[in-house]
Amino acid sequence: MFAESRYRALELRTELLGQNPDTPPARSAEAERLIGGVRAYIATAIKANLDDDDQIDLWIGRAKFLAVRIRYDYLEQPSDALVEMEMLLPTLKGKAIYPQAASWQLRRLLDEDDIRAGTLVESLVASHPDQARAFLQEATIQLRRHTNAQRYEDQPSEDLKDIRARYGRLATELLLVSEGEPLEMGKRYIALQLCGDAMIGIGNFEYAKKCFQETFDYDQQRREDAHAQIEKKFDVLIAAVQAGRGSPEKLIKLAEEYFAILASQGIQAEQLSGAVMLASSLRRYQTGDGGSGNSQRLDDLANKLSRAFGGLKRTLIASIPVDVTNHHGLARCFRGMGDTAQAMKFYDEILASLTADNAPELYWPVLLERCEVVLEAYGDDRAVMDQLAGRIAHLLKDPRHGRMGGLTERFEAIAGKAE
Repeated sequence: MFAESRYRALELRTELLGQNPDTPPARSAEAERLIGGVRAYIATAIKANLDDDDQIDLWIGRAKFLAVRIRYDYLEQPSDALVEMEMLLPTLKGKAIYPQAASWQLRRLLDEDDIRAGTLVESLVASHPDQARAFLQEATIQLRRHTNAQRYEDQPSEDLKDIRARYGRLATELLLVSEGEPLEMGKRYIALQLCGDAMIGIGNFEYAKKCFQETFDYDQQRREDAHAQIEKKFDVLIAAVQAGRGSPEKLIKLAEEYFAILASQGIQAEQLSGAVMLASSLRRYQTGDGGSGNSQRLDDLANKLSRAFGGLKRTLIASIPVDVTNHHGLARCFRGMGDTAQAMKFYDEILASLTADNAPELYWPVLLERCEVVLEAYGDDRAVMDQLAGRIAHLLKDPRHGRMGGLTERFEAIAGKAE
């Protein structure tokens, strides 16, 4: 067919352009000529009308989409291309090219961190759910990022309210899509957290609590299982040390296993006193003369090895990661529900595991929210307010804290109200 054959030729020229080794200016000139060819094709196709109208519309739509891609990929005009695509997409609805075109636009909007991605993916969910699901989680995470960046707006704009509502709808859709999947550290786990966060944004604290409680319980069970596995593994190793006290070969092999575990965990021997003492004891035994002190050195090696395994066990148990996203979510839920005691409990658990140095992006928002809860709950208690104002003043004066995660003004406002 006339329309299809001419279009395929343009598409081939576009593919060859991508393989062109010329310099960017030369490629851009060729891209401009190619866009001119696309325009001429569209004008000719409309005028010739050699195929039926539906087919003409289909190939004209494909050609316009091709022109947008050339502009984006080879002319370095992403903003113009995305605006052009935004106007083109509605004209492609109902055509076979629409899912591909919408997916292309959605991918670029997400790459550009353009908030319009949420609107498009919501439309795609309704019309082409299979294509939408590939982008649903990413678009929902993008909306979380944008809403959280404006979390502390005292009077949210209508645009922000719309974004929060869209975030809630997409997060709910994502959770429905993941229904029935195992609650692992994957799609459903993330979907529950996203849905919980979105529900807090629109004031549905009960539903948000349900989501975060499920991920909290799962994470707690995961940590308990990891704890039990570490306990079991090292109890066996310590028992093996006791059983092999009289055997140099067994103790040396167990010492090698100890240092292999260190290496597998990315721990330097110098970081653990037990490892340093074990290395020293092992050297003394291996360089000894085998005389009367040999039995004593072997006994010392067994003791040091047993202590080293015990110390490493405690280190690994202490390093089992905690997903504080769940604690933060529950703290915000309880705050929204008016349960100050429970909110403070979870805020304090987070702050006990973080510092302004190792996790400033979470530490400062959590501390701010905790201060707000204290202000809300104990605003009439002069002693508590003096303590709150004093603590914030101390934080503000410390030059190491800089802008306190960009929240300095909000901390100052709380201190002012407390005074």
